[in-house]
Amino acid sequence: MLAIDGVNNPDIISINAASAALALSDVPWNGPIGAVRVGFIENEVIVNPTRKELQLSSLNLIVSATKLNLVVMLEGQANNILQQDLQKSIKIATKRKKLQKAYGKPKRVLEPLSELSHETVEALKSLTTMRVKEIFKNYTYDKLGRDYALQEVRTDVLEKIRTSFPDLDISVMSDEYNKIVKQIFRDLVFDEQKRCDGREFDELRNIECKVNLYKPLHGSAMFQRGQTQVFCTVTLDSHESAFKTGSVEYVDERCEGKKLLCTL
Repeated sequence: MLAIDGVNNPDIISINAASAALALSDVPWNGPIGAVRVGFIENEVIVNPTRKELQLSSLNLIVSATKLNLVVMLEGQANNILQQDLQKSIKIATKRKKLQKAYGKPKRVLEPLSELSHETVEALKSLTTMRVKEIFKNYTYDKLGRDYALQEVRTDVLEKIRTSFPDLDISVMSDEYNKIVKQIFRDLVFDEQKRCDGREFDELRNIECKVNLYKPLHGSAMFQRGQTQVFCTVTLDSHESAFKTGSVEYVDERCEGKKLLCTL
């Protein structure tokens, strides 16, 4: 981040700038991706509201979409907004842009990777399917344990395939293995109606928070959700010793109307 005006949030600009750079270049990719923030103020959809307008908005939603108005990501928050108003906001946010068609360079042509024969693909599936299913259906694994188990299967399977088909490109075999594992994972989710850690679709990970672990000198807290742990400590001191922090959305009121970007 080199500059910010203090009025508009920089996240949407950064998404669109990265997408535009790729779209206008000769680099082949599956884009473009377009992002927009939508708000809802007095029954009206506001596209890319300012920070001040967001304070009055009952909706703060980021919509990311690609070709044919296909939504890639939705993230945000709302305050008692009606379903039809939310759907209207998403529809307005997914209007396509014509930047690449008007100004983009012709994409460079890449030579396609060699394709595996049907015999090789079936051999990969035969060596992979049952072992990977057992891992995904073993709910005693945590995330890292599951990753390690899958990596062991991957190494073993690719070594056996290379023994039978020594002339094949290992990267092509590795890509095919990843496709097979991904498809097994998706099929199991729908067939078993469970995630790979045993949770139902509407079941959240256990969340735990413990506070005041080391009182009275410090205030501390331990937060844990799944494999994520955060340990925070706060030392008590005078107000004058407090560490002043700011973010890219912070504007110092002492600047007499001038906007200041504070980075610490």
